[in-house]
Amino acid sequence: MDSNTRVTLQYSISLGELPTEVDRLWARIQTNIEDVAQHQLSKVAQTNTKLSLETSEILAQIKNCLSATMCMVEDLETIVNGYLSYKARPPEETTTGPGPVQEYTPPASSVDVGDLMSKLNAFKQLSGVGNEEPHTIEEQEV
Repeated sequence: MDSNTRVTLQYSISLGELPTEVDRLWARIQTNIEDVAQHQLSKVAQTNTKLSLETSEILAQIKNCLSATMCMVEDLETIVNGYLSYKARPPEETTTGPGPVQEYTPPASSVDVGDLMSKLNAFKQLSGVGNEEPHTIEEQEV
């Protein structure tokens, strides 16, 4: 399994656990950014020549780390925006029983059934469907 492969998960937590989850994700984002700033970039600064295979490998590591970090930032943004949307919703009304039953009224049809039937018959004539006599299979001894 590739450790850089991303999967999307969806799960629910209690509202009380949300700040802890946000803090956990925020800490991972900060750790990744600090790692790039302190360790990865200093490796590039210490190389004799920036145009080398070593620099290319370090840059690939930086790119992977920043890519993973951006995914976490997007996840955190989604969580925060979801929470803000939740808070902005009007409170749900509590009811003691089922609400009033609404009778279903089918939408008025503006389709002419006769027109549809004539089109269907014309299609059958063009395709040869329905014009053939049923075939019977006779048993034969071998």
